[in-house]
Amino acid sequence: MPIAYHWVSEHQEDDKQKLQVYLDSSNTNKIVFHLPNNFTIIYEKTEESTRVQCEKLKIITTVEREYIQVFCEDLKECLINRKSALAWFRVAGELSDTGITQIYECMELALKSRRNKLEVMEIEFEAFNSKQQIVLLKFIIPTDMMHIHFKSPDNYEVYNFLRNWNQGCRLGVTFEPSDASTEDLMSVKKMLNYPSTFFKITYKFPDRKWSTERLMIIFKPFKPYYAEFRSSWVIFQLGKLSESRNLTEQINRLSLRNACSSEVFEKPALLEIILEELDFFDIQRLRKVSRGIRSCIDTLKPEPHITEYSIEQRKSIFVDNYPETLLVKIYTRNDSKKWIVYRERELLQYENSWDVDEFVYCGDQLIERVFNDFKTNIEHQESTLDWLQLECNEKLLKLIRNVLESRDTPLSCKEVWIKVDNESEIMNILPFLDSVHRIIISSNKSLYLEYVPKLDQWKNASSIILELGTITNSIQELNLHNFKFIGITINSISSNDVIYLKEIAIKSKEDISFIIYYNNSSIDDSLYTSTPPYEGEPGNWSTWYFPMSLPENYFKIELDEKRRILQFIKINRDQVPPFVCNLPLMINK
Repeated sequence: MPIAYHWVSEHQEDDKQKLQVYLDSSNTNKIVFHLPNNFTIIYEKTEESTRVQCEKLKIITTVEREYIQVFCEDLKECLINRKSALAWFRVAGELSDTGITQIYECMELALKSRRNKLEVMEIEFEAFNSKQQIVLLKFIIPTDMMHIHFKSPDNYEVYNFLRNWNQGCRLGVTFEPSDASTEDLMSVKKMLNYPSTFFKITYKFPDRKWSTERLMIIFKPFKPYYAEFRSSWVIFQLGKLSESRNLTEQINRLSLRNACSSEVFEKPALLEIILEELDFFDIQRLRKVSRGIRSCIDTLKPEPHITEYSIEQRKSIFVDNYPETLLVKIYTRNDSKKWIVYRERELLQYENSWDVDEFVYCGDQLIERVFNDFKTNIEHQESTLDWLQLECNEKLLKLIRNVLESRDTPLSCKEVWIKVDNESEIMNILPFLDSVHRIIISSNKSLYLEYVPKLDQWKNASSIILELGTITNSIQELNLHNFKFIGITINSISSNDVIYLKEIAIKSKEDISFIIYYNNSSIDDSLYTSTPPYEGEPGNWSTWYFPMSLPENYFKIELDEKRRILQFIKINRDQVPPFVCNLPLMINK
């Protein structure tokens, strides 16, 4: 006889209802019946009875029966009477084999007793083995299923069942075995041939014995829509849920193994049309098909459509005085991406990187290989890069300068991020770029900028950010007239510097935001006599309000002398104190 079912029944048909059953035999013998939208019921074994309680409803009752039996009677009623779909159904945790069998048989009997199959969007029956899960899935409607979790390792049996059970409706599947063998991974690889069944496959690893290189070898040559490697799982996205093209057909199209296809693609006039629709990675794969196609592509010099290019030079965190590795990240217009690590083979015994797509082993020619690849990748780039990041030593920066200088037209880039030790390293890159909107310079040292502020790239940029380091120039030497955003640290600031920035801000018709950190101050009373503060305590903090060229816009100057921060912020007229709006002419004198 059900004990707690009548507590649940009124919530049976809640929209997007989730049902979780947690089994606990570690410390206390209990079962938790959880409806996340509503409440939790706990079935707990006492000496010779079962205590059933719901804290939210403030109900506790005792039943003279075994606790698994009491729970099963309530669960059976819930499953038999459920009419609408469950958003999530989970049975997890640990009990004795006998207890697990009791709950499994209860669920099987309940699902068999229903007039219609149960609708569930996501299932996680990790308490049961694969055979038990397969039996239960036969009583679930496959058309609404979005994702299924399997904890046991019987992948081969599972995917064979799912191919026949899903009735053409694609689903995601997650495997989380207690051990990961090569056979398990091979069965996952076989699933990649069936994107009409699976749109996403996630495999969670119980340990870290699998490196990215080994996984790439196992899954080669499959190229899913998207793949991601992490320290504890690998994800294969086989395409968008709405897509139904067979992955094998896509692979065969890209590989171009037959001679007839190669002959067609070696025609420059036809290949030029095709290349217009391909992004950088597809072009690179196409170059590897045959010498004829590679020669044809190299003659046509196609636009790679790269949107982001990043080079990061890193030292080993495991071994002192060990050669650096270089991480290159490339993104294209179609949101495709690739992370490549260049390093020496000896590092394999110390490092295990999961967040990359490819490893390149270079011996003692690490810098040269990264440079040559950069030259190949970027020399025909015509469209504007959204982001260029260079975190590398002076030797590589000089080599990159040679690539940029040799181009027929300057490389256009919206944002450039450079890590440097001195101004000469900035001059290796910035003069050879075009249309830079934001310049970000990172340095652990003090910088004196003599030539950079005179560059057209500097004058035409709208944002300048200095991370970590300090500029030793005075503000007035930095030529900041065109910047809309400034975020820098300077060594010293004076009253005339504040007035100089104020004049820049007043003339601006754009949104502005200046944040100036300073180490030393020579601000004197002349600042307060020429622009009297309307709020604050001179010497501590002060606030000014000034009208901009457009009468409805003001900007606010905040000087915090304790924290050594000077800020200029554009505000609307309604944010200005009323007494200030009546004094604009006096303020500008």
